[in-house]
Amino acid sequence: MLFSRPLRLVALLLGWGLVFSLSATESHAQRQDTTSVLPDIAPREVEIRGQLEISLPSLRRQPLVGFNPPPRIPTIPVDRAPWVGSYKQESADLPGSPLRDPEPPPALTGANYPPAGGMMSAWGGRYFSRSVRARLGGPVATNTFLHGRIDYDGLDGHTPDDDQPDVQTPSDAFDGEVRLQRYGEQWSVGVTGRGFYESFTLFAARPDPRLDPRLPEVIPEPVRKGGGGTGELSLRRLVPESVQVDATLWYGNARYQTRRFLSAETDGSLLIRAQQHVGLDASLTVPRDGLDLWLDGDVKDLGLGGDVDAARGGSVAGGLAFQDPQRYRIRLGARYLGAWSDVPGLTSELQRIDRVAPDVLLEAY
Repeated sequence: MLFSRPLRLVALLLGWGLVFSLSATESHAQRQDTTSVLPDIAPREVEIRGQLEISLPSLRRQPLVGFNPPPRIPTIPVDRAPWVGSYKQESADLPGSPLRDPEPPPALTGANYPPAGGMMSAWGGRYFSRSVRARLGGPVATNTFLHGRIDYDGLDGHTPDDDQPDVQTPSDAFDGEVRLQRYGEQWSVGVTGRGFYESFTLFAARPDPRLDPRLPEVIPEPVRKGGGGTGELSLRRLVPESVQVDATLWYGNARYQTRRFLSAETDGSLLIRAQQHVGLDASLTVPRDGLDLWLDGDVKDLGLGGDVDAARGGSVAGGLAFQDPQRYRIRLGARYLGAWSDVPGLTSELQRIDRVAPDVLLEAY
């Protein structure tokens, strides 16, 4: 009994050893059988089969030029060749060109008139003040323009003096003008007529009783009326960069009358003053390279009537002018001014005044 437990342990170890030995023998036998039966599925060499195509662009050399002989000029038969004669006419013998410079439009020849059109305006205000303005102009023929103007201003007036409520200050004034202008190739001619009429009250006139003993007969508000007109003829050269001429001849007259006394039969009831005047304005410019020679003058003759029978005056000036069209214009010269008149009763000699002064003009742009 004492050795039964060790024996059992030995027997158990031997049994386990036998089992392991049998298992190893069986697995070894199986390994040997598997190696000999299964095929080799892992190749040792790999072969890749395919087709390679390589395509290169074709290379060609450009052809050489310039080494071939020029093309042959065909020979024209004598019976087909054109006739070529000798040309002996000089350029000076050639006829002149029929082309001419076009006539410039009026807008480029100094015309100050817009196309045909007109304008009229009117307004009124306090004390029945009123005004009318009218303008009309446009071409009436080829290179001929007509311009008209009418202006009117009126006022019923107010009471300037509270002590004299009957004294009013009405006034009316008309002014008109008609101008006809004709443009040619080198000259422009214009005819102008102007006229005016006005009537107003001299509400502030106060006669001196020491000078006029007929003071009770004086109208508290003398009415003065006047009118007149002027005619004008102008001539102007239009050719640029050449001698410039501008002249104007005019004549006009004016007449005013003032009623001073209540009775029309009273001597001196109407005080009348008249004037006639005639004059000439002219200017001349001779252009040179960057330097111009200028000359202008005017003369006037005035017939005033009354104490002065005639009065005359005038001026003349000349000098040089130079300019930069983009910057400035300078004119240098001298001017003579003179005036003379006949004054009867004061002296038998002619009254005359003479003056000389520089004439300078500077314009900066």
